[in-house]
Amino acid sequence: MKFYVNKYRFFAPSDEMPGTSFIPSMQRRKMSRLTRLVIGIAEEIIPKGKQFPLVYASRFGDWGQTLEQVFRYSTEKEISPIGFGNSVHNAVPAQLSILKNNHSAYTAISSGTHTFDAGLTESVSMLLEHEDVIYICAGEETPEPYRAVLAEEFNRFAIGLWISRVKADETSIPVSFDFSERNDVHGDEYSRSVDFFNFLSSMNSSFTGHHYKLCK
Repeated sequence: MKFYVNKYRFFAPSDEMPGTSFIPSMQRRKMSRLTRLVIGIAEEIIPKGKQFPLVYASRFGDWGQTLEQVFRYSTEKEISPIGFGNSVHNAVPAQLSILKNNHSAYTAISSGTHTFDAGLTESVSMLLEHEDVIYICAGEETPEPYRAVLAEEFNRFAIGLWISRVKADETSIPVSFDFSERNDVHGDEYSRSVDFFNFLSSMNSSFTGHHYKLCK
């Protein structure tokens, strides 16, 4: 299957947060940092004036928010309605859709170490029914209480793609997606996102995914 990457944006842990001044202040104050990051990335890649199916992938979601609500309930026997809303896995794409007045479907995915690949596979599959799809994979850094017990450290990051069945302009990158490959790749969603960004922005002609392969 052939598709086009029309725009892409990668946020690394060392980068400055993308600007979010376009978000109304009342909404922005209620958003978590992860939500603001995803919406800031989306603002740079979403085609103007279009309705767009959205795929959001995150291994742990806004786990800092979830942990905060668990602690609050254990000590106060209540939770914050805003905090609870932000901790739900589909809260990020929901808030993005509301902000953009987008009425197309969205999907929220978590698939362990294969989260990035599962999200990309879902996004490309959706092109069978839609002309354009927005794919965003993102994650937050490890919350402090987990750092003493987890063997690995997780980074704050985000990668966003606008993909389509036909190219938007001459800068669009043509990519072929081969579902027949049966590769078992390793690496967390951050390292996979870095590898994919390098595939798009370099002369690398191929990218090996979990049970698929891409070629430029």
